[in-house]
Amino acid sequence: MAGLYAHYEADLVADVLMAEGFTVRIRSVHHPKMRALTQHQLRKYRSYLNSTAPIPHAIEEQMEIERAECAIEGWSGEGAVDREGQPMPFTPENVRQVLGDPKMVHFRKDVLLASTSITAFQRQELAELGKASSLSSGPTSSGPTAGTPPAA
Repeated sequence: MAGLYAHYEADLVADVLMAEGFTVRIRSVHHPKMRALTQHQLRKYRSYLNSTAPIPHAIEEQMEIERAECAIEGWSGEGAVDREGQPMPFTPENVRQVLGDPKMVHFRKDVLLASTSITAFQRQELAELGKASSLSSGPTSSGPTAGTPPAA
C-alpha cells in the first residue's frame, strides 16, 4: 500500500521553470503535506478565520509564507543565486530567507499560484509519459528519439 501512496504523491509534484535557469519543484495543493498544513493552519489561526473582522496583514502574510514553504520541495539551476550572485542551494533556511524577504513577494505568490495550477502538473505528467514511451519504443522511422536534437 505504501507504494501506491508514494506514486500518488509523486503525481502531485511538478518542476516549474520560474526564471531562466531556475526551476522550482512544487507540491500541488492536493499533496498530502499541503493538505496537512491546511488542517494545521485552520486550527492555528481559527480565531482569525472565524472572526468577522479582517485578518491582520501580518497574519495573512505568515499564513502565505507557511503555505509557500510547504509547497516548495526543492529548487535547482544556475539561476538559484542570492542578491550578490552567489549560488543559493536548496535548504530550509534559504527557503525561509527568500520567502520572508519583502522584495520576493512576487516569487512567493508565483509559488502559490503554481501549486494551484493543474496545468503545471499535467505538463509534468505528459513529460514523464513522453519519457516512458520513448524509452519503451526506441527509435522510430518517423523521427528522432526524445533528447536527440533535430538535424539542422
